[in-house]
Amino acid sequence: MSAEPGTRILSFAAGGFPLFTPITAVERVVEELEVIRLPFAAHGLVGLLPHEDQTTPLYDLEAFAAGHRAALRDQDFALAAVMPTPVGRVAIRLDRLAGLFPAGDPLPGGEGAAAALPERLRPCIGGATHLEGLVAFYFASDLFAELVSVEG
Repeated sequence: MSAEPGTRILSFAAGGFPLFTPITAVERVVEELEVIRLPFAAHGLVGLLPHEDQTTPLYDLEAFAAGHRAALRDQDFALAAVMPTPVGRVAIRLDRLAGLFPAGDPLPGGEGAAAALPERLRPCIGGATHLEGLVAFYFASDLFAELVSVEG
């Protein structure tokens, strides 16, 4: 995990998976409104998420992990986390936000615990920790962005 001591982490669920990332890796959390669909979207790509004066590719981690196209949401107040990376911004569809926490100690064998996650998602996971008594996995948005840029 690359969260430095004293860094706060954002805990969230995405695609049904308990994840966290340093708060410094999240530019903003926005509502998932008026997503621009693409006719031939890559696996997990919902479409382009407009916010401010730009659009950001919006991914659904459950669809990505399953290797199929993501569907539009049918609910109000759906949220997405916009994360800048060296290869460009990505937005991740959130199931729920759990909150901000101090960075915890890495879970011994956390990389092995990631074996419980779908294979397509594992390259984006950098270990695990305990948050509120549950195991949560470190989501590395830069690794995810690199992975989808290679696949796309």
